[in-house]
Amino acid sequence: MSMQNKKGILAKMNIISKTKLRKLVLLGVSLILLFNFISCGKESPTGPEEPEKPTAIEGKVVGLIKGQPVKLSSVELCHDSGYVIDTCLVEGNTFRDDDVNNPQLAKRIRIRSDEAYDRETDLRLTIGANNVFEFDIVESYKPLDEYRIVGRTVSPRWTDQFTVYIYDRSLFHGLEIKGTFEPSQKNMNRIINVIQNDILKITNFVSNPKIEKESEGYLPPPRMDAEGYVIIHFCDDIYNLRTGHLHSNFHIYNGLVSITSHVSDIPRGPISQDICEPMGYIDTLKKCDSIFGPDYCLPSKPTGFDIDAGKFKYSRPHKNKTQGNIPDYDPVGSGTSGLLLHKIEPIYELNPLNQFNQFQKPTFTLPKDKIHKKQRLNKDLK
Repeated sequence: MSMQNKKGILAKMNIISKTKLRKLVLLGVSLILLFNFISCGKESPTGPEEPEKPTAIEGKVVGLIKGQPVKLSSVELCHDSGYVIDTCLVEGNTFRDDDVNNPQLAKRIRIRSDEAYDRETDLRLTIGANNVFEFDIVESYKPLDEYRIVGRTVSPRWTDQFTVYIYDRSLFHGLEIKGTFEPSQKNMNRIINVIQNDILKITNFVSNPKIEKESEGYLPPPRMDAEGYVIIHFCDDIYNLRTGHLHSNFHIYNGLVSITSHVSDIPRGPISQDICEPMGYIDTLKKCDSIFGPDYCLPSKPTGFDIDAGKFKYSRPHKNKTQGNIPDYDPVGSGTSGLLLHKIEPIYELNPLNQFNQFQKPTFTLPKDKIHKKQRLNKDLK
């Protein structure tokens, strides 16, 4: 092949290579433009960001005892430390704040009224929402301090339903079965009536226990300290009635009522007092208008005072107290329901207050001299 023909062939190959290169470049540019077009089509139009929704709160306040509206003086939203975050507008027994300042810091609510005891309790706000609440406060003409005394500083209490088991065919010596025994019909009728009526009243209708009787074939609890039971039995000792209860961090989970087998007609008053005490009460009041008062003037059933004390006790968290100038103060972190169920080692709680005896599980072998005894003369019971 001549030199001239070779040069012609190389020239044609060069033209073809440049043409392919141009096509590849154009294809690449087209793909880039297409990708950008698709990407732009997926992007949302830019614009100003939506403003955050305000956190609002509104609610009403009623009297705990009567359930009637209570006129408010002020409602403050506070930090855990007590520092006031914001103040609500009040009208009558209602309050509101349409835009709470620093709502994430508002953990407490402080309610003041000239018609009731000032109250402070925990608050849980949902950020960016309208929060609606209803709170209760104790009317000022009610004996708040006496409610605390009879309710053992508002603790402990039952937080779960329980069963009352009655040993009505066994005779006990201390905490062990000694033989057989059948209580009088009078005593049994009064015991059943107290369980079905008085317990409801002094627990603010929170507890509605089931009744199981040995004579009806119900199996007894596996142990005398079994969780979820109040156990009633009859003993052969000289003491007429004695009571106690077990609790974990103010959550009662077991109660015990011992009744003498020597008195066939025990008045309803002492029976009511001793079956009501395992609900978390103490009989140290020196007033005759309470089932937890002195024996010489004991009423036959819980009075209006006792029912009101139950409303207070069973609507407040444990360790409710007077803090500074707030008479009705719930501890920080207790929550408005007041149900803190942290388990600790069980203890057997005795009267008077702050006397305790520990026992070791799984057996329940407290000797009878370690159980609180409340002696009443037989002549006072006849």
